[in-house]
Amino acid sequence: MDCLVCRCSVYDTRVSLFTRPASLVSFLPSIRVHLVALTTPDFHLSFVRYPPTVFISSKFSWRISCDSIPKPSQINPQVEESRQRRHNAMKQFLLKECCFSSSQITLLISKDPSLFRRRSLHRAHQVLQMLEDCGLTVEQIRKTIIKSPTILIRSVDDHLKPKIEYLKTLGIADEDVNYIVSHNPRLLTSRLNETIAPKISSLIKFFGSKANLLKALRKAPEVASYDVKLLNNKLKVLENTGLLEHEIKRILERCPRILFCSVGKIEKNMEFLTCIVGLKPNVLVKYPQFLGFSVEKRLRPRYEVFKYLIASRARHHLTIHRVTILALTEGDFTQRFLSGSPDVKMLYEKYKGKTADVGVTKLLPTRQR
Repeated sequence: MDCLVCRCSVYDTRVSLFTRPASLVSFLPSIRVHLVALTTPDFHLSFVRYPPTVFISSKFSWRISCDSIPKPSQINPQVEESRQRRHNAMKQFLLKECCFSSSQITLLISKDPSLFRRRSLHRAHQVLQMLEDCGLTVEQIRKTIIKSPTILIRSVDDHLKPKIEYLKTLGIADEDVNYIVSHNPRLLTSRLNETIAPKISSLIKFFGSKANLLKALRKAPEVASYDVKLLNNKLKVLENTGLLEHEIKRILERCPRILFCSVGKIEKNMEFLTCIVGLKPNVLVKYPQFLGFSVEKRLRPRYEVFKYLIASRARHHLTIHRVTILALTEGDFTQRFLSGSPDVKMLYEKYKGKTADVGVTKLLPTRQR
């Protein structure tokens, strides 16, 4: 059955016809939408400002009408002045109290514009005071607010403090709590009993102890929000390579960010490392970061350089192991294998996958420039 869907532009309304059993009603704020069932006039729907998602029932034929948004000249000056005053108040709070830059405020507006429509800054001041009392630095406070702007409208006593106290009951020191909160502030905006506590309990059980979990949180605070139920498929991929259970846990303890890698990425990296490079799976216990590297941008280019060096029989490169080439930082890799090498142009092409440009000449030995 045909259903009518209202689509509104800024200052007018248009009605489109869709031939679907059920369709979404979508409209902008300040639009009043009326839906009346033609066959049953007593059954009607009317919405104003941010309604929940509504599906039109296919049982009725609908007549739809909308009230347009007021023209700029029709906007109440007092309402507009009040809105602008609230916007400026929040902006000044962020500039002066939180030491935000203009660009950071613009970012906040794009992430959560409703934050600048708050009638009172009382909660924002309370949240800022609590974060300062907890020992967070100015930089950590900025990072916390940018990552989770809604923290400024949360109740300190009802929502924020109980979660910080819960983290401390796990034996996490104050400085570690500050680090975790500043890197994973969504932890403070989640529900304690329904979300945070069950996830933390599952993580403690998986890692074996609170101490092991704390080590993982220091390396990746986002782990505190991780759902262990999502881990099963990833564990199966690692188990299929012959890794033992204690080796897998050791890998995840040393590099917990692997928890956030997709199953496809883990499979792809494992296949490249074991089948192409020829590494044994247990090498990952010492170098777990290999599972998080990009095959196209890191692992394959480094391996191409390794193969070229071995094939060229360069005497000073014969003792270099393939694991070392994969594990080195970008700066150390460039310094050891590209800078000063007589084959720098060829190595650069192997590594970057493109012809060496003029900038590569600075890596050449002085006598070849």
